[in-house]
Amino acid sequence: MQASFTCVGGGRVKIIFMSVLKVGIVGFGHLGQYLYTQIVGSTTHEVAFVWNRTADKIVEFGVPQNLILADLDGVKNVGNVDIIVEVAHPDITRTYGELFLSVADYFVGSPTIFADAEVDTKLRYCPFPPSFIDTQKTCIDR
Repeated sequence: MQASFTCVGGGRVKIIFMSVLKVGIVGFGHLGQYLYTQIVGSTTHEVAFVWNRTADKIVEFGVPQNLILADLDGVKNVGNVDIIVEVAHPDITRTYGELFLSVADYFVGSPTIFADAEVDTKLRYCPFPPSFIDTQKTCIDR
């Protein structure tokens, strides 16, 4: 979003408004907790949701109930998410990578999953518009 104004001297000034980056956190071990703490204290980022295999850990940490995602399939119903950060396990990317990319940008914190050629190929083509996706590849339309 940007606006442009004419100054008294005739010059132009462009002001760019930056929106807050909404982050989903998948995994709530030490790294997930650290990310959550840093984002909550930020003026440029906001927590969109937090998920962990064991939700009790999130509740005990004091995360508000409205930010706790009970099931990763529910990510499609969260709404405005700019980026999903996975800090859980490579299998999360194998199972949910396409879904995550269908709703947001995706930061894979367990990159060893890309040693699996099938996962690598499947996700490599997801960020592109459907017209660029080879018909042999699969990806949920963004």
